[in-house]
Amino acid sequence: AFCRFSPAIILVTQNSSSFLAFLNKCFYVCVLFPQTLSRCHLQHIIALWQLLSSHKSEHLLQLKRDPFAEVSTSYKEELTAENRKQLNAFLTHAGLESFLQELHEMIFLKLKHARAGEEFSPTWSLKDTLIPYLEEKNSNMVMVEELWDSFPEEILLSQCIAVWKAAATLKQDRRLH
Repeated sequence: AFCRFSPAIILVTQNSSSFLAFLNKCFYVCVLFPQTLSRCHLQHIIALWQLLSSHKSEHLLQLKRDPFAEVSTSYKEELTAENRKQLNAFLTHAGLESFLQELHEMIFLKLKHARAGEEFSPTWSLKDTLIPYLEEKNSNMVMVEELWDSFPEEILLSQCIAVWKAAATLKQDRRLH
């Protein structure tokens, strides 16, 4: 399973004073939202990490830096013109933000430390790798359905970084226009 803990675990306990101090220092949570902490669950922290880490990588990309410097080059192949066309057709109709965050998470949690070819073969279909990952963690089922229905089979795991970068660039372009 994705997580050994129940996502409904309440994080605020007697032993979480350092966590409370962190939240209060960074976000003024205790002052602004005192009831929020009593409802703070592990699933919220996971979602917050997913959002913030994905946005950090988007900003690194805008600064022309590599957000995936620690990921093997085996997963950094460029997309062909046909792959790019198929991907753009998918991204036009898919939930772009969810797709960006889920793919980013898989790259960081599964591929960052993977030895290329041993755990996750770059020759595997990205679709056939991402869908089971999302299903295993009981993720966004709408995203799973969108992937099943219209994500291009021809795009490989070896192109996952290029896919993420193309999606992030599309998101940035949409924001500017």
